[in-house]
Amino acid sequence: MNASVAGVRGAGMRRTVAGVCSVLLSACSGQAHPGLVERSKGTHVMSEPSPQKTVTAPPTPSAVLARLGDEIVQLIREQYHDQQVAEAWAARHAGYAADVTDRASFEAETARRLAELPTSHTRYLAADDPRSAELRAVFDHLFEPVEVASPGAQFVAQGHAWFTARVFPGGPADSAGLRRGDRVVRADGVAFHPGRAFAERAGSRVRLEIQRAVAGPLDTIEIVPRRQVPKQEWLATQKTASRIVSREGHRIAYAWLWSCAGEAHKQLLADFIAGEAEHAEAMVIDFRDGWGGCNPDFVTLFSALPPRLDMRMRTQESSYQPSFRGPLVVLINGRTTSGKEIVTHSLKRHGRVTVVGSPSAGAVAAGKPNRLSDGSMLYVAVGTILVDGVALESHPIAPDVPVDDQLEYAGGRDPQLERALDVAARLVTERGPTGGGAP
Repeated sequence: MNASVAGVRGAGMRRTVAGVCSVLLSACSGQAHPGLVERSKGTHVMSEPSPQKTVTAPPTPSAVLARLGDEIVQLIREQYHDQQVAEAWAARHAGYAADVTDRASFEAETARRLAELPTSHTRYLAADDPRSAELRAVFDHLFEPVEVASPGAQFVAQGHAWFTARVFPGGPADSAGLRRGDRVVRADGVAFHPGRAFAERAGSRVRLEIQRAVAGPLDTIEIVPRRQVPKQEWLATQKTASRIVSREGHRIAYAWLWSCAGEAHKQLLADFIAGEAEHAEAMVIDFRDGWGGCNPDFVTLFSALPPRLDMRMRTQESSYQPSFRGPLVVLINGRTTSGKEIVTHSLKRHGRVTVVGSPSAGAVAAGKPNRLSDGSMLYVAVGTILVDGVALESHPIAPDVPVDDQLEYAGGRDPQLERALDVAARLVTERGPTGGGAP
């Protein structure tokens, strides 16, 4: 191929990838995707005739929900990546919320109907759903930061019960003694829902009734949520939770990543690699839960190609190693999605990583966030993605070392993490004193 032609085609591909990454991975460059800015900064509201009276009655709740349903249908029609599927779906569900009278029914009906669309990255998030503010934080180059009352924990529904999946080290839930696997039954005497239990309660005590064994008694703890911008909380927890663990006499670096959207998370991990983890013998990257957002060049943090630099001066010596070269383990589960799956797939494809945990979500698509008229969010899959020619959507990554999550009533135990640390120590022993370089 002619070199000049190759250069033009390469530049075109880089521009295309940058546009996709701004949707799927939050920001591959400092510039936001123009289409996203146009839609996300405005509010899509169905047009209405101007009122004829100077005083009008406020719309009934059912009218508000009907209009919100119309917004959702129109956005799916305009944005969903498969136009034929989008048109058919919109035709089937036009006016679906006309007879809905309460928020809970609206959310359930909307979720049920959106589930008919076969591609991930398509969901409705109510304004009081913690994930709504989190989605805005992932796309913080498009939205103003939003503070939320955070308990410093993640809760997942198992059937009709809510269980504590992750407790952020140093956060309010950690300070209150909440453990992984605790079932949360009630908050201040009301059936627990993570979106409503802590809303507008920053600085106030929230009384949780929790259960730590099947058919066990209810214990009571009090959590004081903190007002946080989600991304700042994730970065602070990444720094606090990432540490060196001793395992079978080996120094294992453990890196916690709730999200890797944008450059801040990657830079924090690079600082950890060059600093505290400089002399670690192996590393465990925890990609479980949270959000994706990893840029494709995230993999360079684990490449043997960047050289190690050692500098000697008259009075001091220093060294700099921009990537981690030792044995690498990645932890995944069924809530590992998107950019995290891309990085894991690439590292696994090149034999650079041992994957531990349970199968990933198989959710790799280009998603676009839309803020609706009531402040809720609609996430729409606007494109499909191939990773080195491979479709990861609907194809979960299988772990090399399967370990069940065992969440319910776990008593704070984390068998997946424990196994990952054991695997990392074994890899160090098997590798021996090679003196560096990718395994």
